[in-house]
Amino acid sequence: MSHSLHRLVGRGRFDDARGLLDRGFERIGSADRATGEWAADVARLASACARREPDLAGFAAEIVAPA
Repeated sequence: MSHSLHRLVGRGRFDDARGLLDRGFERIGSADRATGEWAADVARLASACARREPDLAGFAAEIVAPA
């Protein structure tokens, strides 16, 4: 999870966290939106980015890899 998103969720600012992810989906032209399942939302966003920009596949894999 991104540092900013992690901070927002940790502070209980769920609407702001959802907005951050929603803006990410919008920026890449995706109709997908945040669901509040934060790890799954980030994984979907990273995967969607990699589908649009294949050079980001390695980065996307790092994002969704278990810690």
